[in-house]
Formats: sequence, C-alpha cells, structure tokens
Amino acid sequence: MTQSNGGSAAERSVSLPGALAVASGCGLLLGYVKFGAALPVWNPLTRTVFFVAIVFLEVWGIGQLARGGGARTAKEGGRRKRRPRIMLPVPGMAYIAIMVVMFLGHVLGQSPLLMLVFAMMAGPFVLNGWVMLSMLKRTRVERRAPPFAMAGEAIAVELTVVNDKRWLASWSMEVWDRVVRDGEETRAGVLFARVPPRSRRSEIYRLKLMRRGRYTFGPLELTTRFPMGLVERGVWFDEPAETIVYPRLGRLTSRWRRERLRAAELTRRPQPHRGAFDDEFHHLREHRWGDNPRSIHWRTSARQGELMVREFHESREPDLVLLLDLWLPRRPSDEDLDRVELAVSFAATVCVEQLRRSYDAVLEVRIAGREFSRWSGRQGTAAVESMLKTLALSEAAAAADVGRLIDEATAIRAQAVRTLLVTTRPPGDDAHAPVRDAIEKRGGRGSPPRVIVAAAESLDGLFRWE
Repeated sequence: MTQSNGGSAAERSVSLPGALAVASGCGLLLGYVKFGAALPVWNPLTRTVFFVAIVFLEVWGIGQLARGGGARTAKEGGRRKRRPRIMLPVPGMAYIAIMVVMFLGHVLGQSPLLMLVFAMMAGPFVLNGWVMLSMLKRTRVERRAPPFAMAGEAIAVELTVVNDKRWLASWSMEVWDRVVRDGEETRAGVLFARVPPRSRRSEIYRLKLMRRGRYTFGPLELTTRFPMGLVERGVWFDEPAETIVYPRLGRLTSRWRRERLRAAELTRRPQPHRGAFDDEFHHLREHRWGDNPRSIHWRTSARQGELMVREFHESREPDLVLLLDLWLPRRPSDEDLDRVELAVSFAATVCVEQLRRSYDAVLEVRIAGREFSRWSGRQGTAAVESMLKTLALSEAAAAADVGRLIDEATAIRAQAVRTLLVTTRPPGDDAHAPVRDAIEKRGGRGSPPRVIVAAAESLDGLFRWE
C-alpha cells in the first residue's frame, strides 16, 4: 500500500481522547441542566470552576479532533522513543454514539433496561482496548532501506515486526512508513496478519523515486484494530534512515564521441611514458622502416616468415573540467525545473563515461547553484558513486555564480585539459549574458570552454535517455 501526501487509516479516524473529552463536557453540561435544580446552591467560585472545566474539556477535545493523528507526526518524529496513539475509527464512532444514546435514554427516561444495554456494550469496548494494548506491548518495528538509488528505478524497503512477547502472538498489525523530500510526503504501508511470539516477520514495499536528491524515512507507525475494530491504537517508532537518489543517466551518442576524439586530437598532451606497456595493445602488423626493434613479436614473425611488430594506440584521454551552472529564475516554471534536471543528468552521464573510459585522466567538477561545490577524482567505482552523490545533492538557485566557475576553470586549466560548461541559462536571454561576460573577461587565458545549454534542441544528437 502506497499513498502520497497522507491518506492512511489515521485520517479516517478521530482522536479517542478528544472524543471522550467532548463527550464528558457535554455530559457535565447536560447533567447540570437536568439536575441543577436538585443540587444545593453553589457559591460563585464553585460555579465558575465548574463551567471553566466544561469549556476546557470542549476546547481541548475539539482541538484534538481537528488535529487528528497525522499532525503529531513531525513533532514526535524527532523523539527517540515509543509514543502511543489512540484513534477512533468510523465503526468505533458509531459504537460510541449508540452507547451515548443508551446512557441518555436511561438518564432521561429512568429505564434500567437501557442502562443494562449500555453496560453490555461498554464491556466489549474496554476489552477491545486491553487486547490492543497487549498486542502492541513488547513489539517493535525495524526498517532496511537502500542507501542510494537511481532516479526512476524501483527500490525495495524492508519492514520487520519483532514480537518479543513470550506467549502472546500479535495479530493484524499494520506498519506505515513516511518518505519525505523537500516537504513532499509519501506514505507506504504493509500488513502483517500474524507475528508469533518470540519471532519476527518481514515484508517489503516498493517505491519508484523519480526525482534526484535526499529522501528521509520515518517515523514508523505500528497500528492495530484487533480484534473488534472499534478503536485504533498505534505506536510511533523513531527509526530514521535516508536514501540518496542519483540523477538519471542517459547515453551519449556516436556524434558526441566523434567530437570528443576530435577535441582530444587537438589537445596537446605531454605523455610521461613509464614503460613499454603504458599504451593499450591494438594489433600486429608488418614491420616498417623506422619501427622500434623492441616491438617485434618474434614468435609471430617466425610463424609468418616475415617481421611482425606490435602496434599500440593511445588509450589515455585528456583531463576534463566540467562546469555545471545550475541557474534558476526566482519564479521558476516547470520548463525551468526540467532544464535543471536535464543539465544534471547530462553532466552526470558525461562524468560517468569519463571515469569509466579514461585510463589516467583527472576529472574536475565545479557546480554553481545554491552552494558552490567542488569534486575531483580518477577512474574507479568509488569515484563514480562519490561524483553522483555530489550531483544528486546539488540545488539550483537564482544566485548561481557562473563567473566563479570560469575563474576556477582558469586556475586549474592546462594544455592537457578540456573544459565543458553546461548551463541552464536560455540562449538569447538576459540570464545568459553573465556566461558571455565571464568568458570574454578571461580574454586570452587559454581557449574558451565549450558551452552547452541544457535544452532538448541543444542536446539533440548528443544525448539520449536510456
């Protein structure tokens, strides 16, 4: 069961303490009206205290009914303890209403039969509450969530109910979890039919998180209405967890690779040869005048009857400086938000390919947005995950400083470095002027970076979604 922005059984219920407070206040007022003439004369202080108590019960009870159980989540989520919650579902409200009618009928009509019916209904109600309290006693909930995920992929979150009671099983237990990102809340729940004593049962629910960023889990809510469903009793468990959702990756086209190879050929890169096997073996070919004799493959030469040499090709790529300008207007539209996500996904795809395909090249990433971020690394799985996490947590802002991006690229730029600037500023717009000004300001200090605007028309032919 998965729901967005609330919608569990708690919202179809009312607070039992609030309902009892309102009923008590009404009962006191009704009793005063009915039997006020038979009571001794009260002094002003006693009368004032009596009516203040009625007003307090009514106001507090109505407040509890209006607030319900969901508004308490944020406050209780930060507490490291169990906190019980008692709610009154629709069947319980109908049951209480019938009990009130029976009691008022006895009071007004002096009918012992109605009092007998009231007493017979009150017994199961009290017994239902005791059974629920026994179900939740010495019962706890655990969660296991993946630490990271990719945007658009389904993740599995495991919820476990542990019953530490010695003899009594827990029946019909519902566990609700909350997943929050930037104030947006999603609720997901699973049902446990029976958890035997001294045992645990696990179930999973699946979520597809479509947006990158940090998702926090908790608190967990364990509820039950067993056995009669008249009252819902729950317990909050503060079990915090978080999942970092990496940006969605795409695929770079062959056109992008051709342009990258052309740029690499134009880039002057001094190669510090460490040995004979610095380059990657390509194939064997016939010996030509001027070839290094140490490259001769003697076994193949003897078998072919002519000299054959090993040919190598350059497997290293120039270093890459990727500048990500996450600019966003103060009142962004859906198109502006989509452009930011496209820029992050494109930058992530370029970085992943650079880290996976390059031999010893260095990747430098600079991000200007709500905060200025730096990342650098070389080839490796750990580097890919660290880089994706940095991009996943980057946020766009109207105060993105593109000039600082260009200055830092100038400081680390060398002959063996390619610079790529990915920006969300629309071309031809006033917001794009800082990009042009920053590039012109650097003057002749090296070749200008390649600027790519994160838009469908600009990336057409270079980038495709998987």
